[in-house]
Amino acid sequence: MNTPYSVDDYKKAFQAILSKMTEQDREMLRIQYTAPERTISPQQLAVAINYNNYPIINRMYGHLGRLLSDYLGTPPDTYDDGNPVWFTCLSDYKRTDYGIVWTMWPAVASALEELNIVKKTEEALPEEVYPGFQYVEGAVRQITVNAYERDPKARRDCIKYYGTRCQVCDIDLGEKYGEVGERYIHVHHVRPLAEIGVTYTIDPETDLVPVCPNCHSIMHRRTPPFSVEEVRKMIRKAQETLKKEL
Repeated sequence: MNTPYSVDDYKKAFQAILSKMTEQDREMLRIQYTAPERTISPQQLAVAINYNNYPIINRMYGHLGRLLSDYLGTPPDTYDDGNPVWFTCLSDYKRTDYGIVWTMWPAVASALEELNIVKKTEEALPEEVYPGFQYVEGAVRQITVNAYERDPKARRDCIKYYGTRCQVCDIDLGEKYGEVGERYIHVHHVRPLAEIGVTYTIDPETDLVPVCPNCHSIMHRRTPPFSVEEVRKMIRKAQETLKKEL
């Protein structure tokens, strides 16, 4: 399905309800906006804004959708039991084995950009460590957030064990780029979070690994991601091929 509303429709609607929106409403929108494909689950939103109970997020998100729906003057979709689905004014949704996930309508994303409620950004790499997750993950299918918003404690403990050298290509960004690259590294989940079906506590030494942005991007060229060893083999094979051609 597609939303019948244009970017201008959403701009006018958000401008009309701004006084009724809380900072938590804005933060929910920012978090969803930064997720790859603008897709996120209630559980992810709950953890990201430090709520222990995701049904609260369902109510908050639904309330925001209702504000928009009331302004736009169109009744919401309904569940099979006839209850209103208010958040369809904000997002498309689908049911998975692990519950509902929301995908923000493109027109909503564009309106939020133009109103400066969100900062326009490229799609984030998946499986970076997000502030507030506190090592406990797995209640959701996937964690996807902005690469510059990593959990400082998880990052610190992982790097304390491994250092800042990429565990795939062995590059140290500080050595390559100087001061601007010092201590800059991505933190990758060795075990894809999409495989986790129950809540567990992350071990920064076994579940996380530092990788440079280039290798991290290559790892996520496939779902599930390539492993550290698989990408190492790619590099070795490419180097061997190059030597033969010289």
